[in-house]
Amino acid sequence: MTDPLEEAKGRLLRYLGKSGVHGIGLRRSENAVCVYFDARLPGHEELLQEIEREISPVRLVAVYEDRPSLT
Repeated sequence: MTDPLEEAKGRLLRYLGKSGVHGIGLRRSENAVCVYFDARLPGHEELLQEIEREISPVRLVAVYEDRPSLT
């Protein structure tokens, strides 16, 4: 049997590096997929709606934070 959270996460990997998306993860305790957006870039609303439709009925958590850096 496939894990619905892992399956939903896999469908979203194509968004990495696009429109400020810098990470995709899971929150099993919340039964949700997390999408990490660069907080400095505006205009994520349309993309969020697209992602929510794509992974429905799995819950989406949007996290806004600066991209990780090595410095």
